[in-house]
Amino acid sequence: KDVVKSLKRLAGQSFDLIYVDPPYEDDLYEDSLHSIDSNLLLRKDGILFVEARVLKKFNLKTLALKKTRKIGSTNLFEFILKS
Repeated sequence: KDVVKSLKRLAGQSFDLIYVDPPYEDDLYEDSLHSIDSNLLLRKDGILFVEARVLKKFNLKTLALKKTRKIGSTNLFEFILKS
């Protein structure tokens, strides 16, 4: 959970590109996505990529799933800011 603490420390900053690739068995992508969303870390016109086997559906305030790409046995999920 150190990554979530680190993401909270980045509040007030925004980024053009964010790539999330946590260990699959830990499901850390959920906490990471919520933290990126709630701390407004993705800049307008920025792209967030999440690498995971599956993506559970949950509500995000500012992020929208744009595209899913199958890569071998995993998926690459692309998020953008909601318009």
